[in-house]
Amino acid sequence: MPKWIKEYDDTNNKVYRLSSNRSITVEMHLEEMESDDSENKKGYEEFFTVYSARSGRGIPNSPDVFGELNYGSLSMARREAIKAFRKELKQW
Repeated sequence: MPKWIKEYDDTNNKVYRLSSNRSITVEMHLEEMESDDSENKKGYEEFFTVYSARSGRGIPNSPDVFGELNYGSLSMARREAIKAFRKELKQW
């Protein structure tokens, strides 16, 4: 398994950099997007994105998305995003 350097790691955001090629990162972020759903009282949706990046650009261009709507709660979405993040680290 490759060696990763922890750039940033908190509850909702993680950035790890590949030690052998520092332009490669694997990232997980909590994002917000305005919602037009009339039942959403917050007015925005929260979701996690997980992706690999080279020099700040996603590889591939679209991240994996984990949100409340798909997983029933933000905490369940976070749990699945962390699993995907760990899997992405292993793929390198």
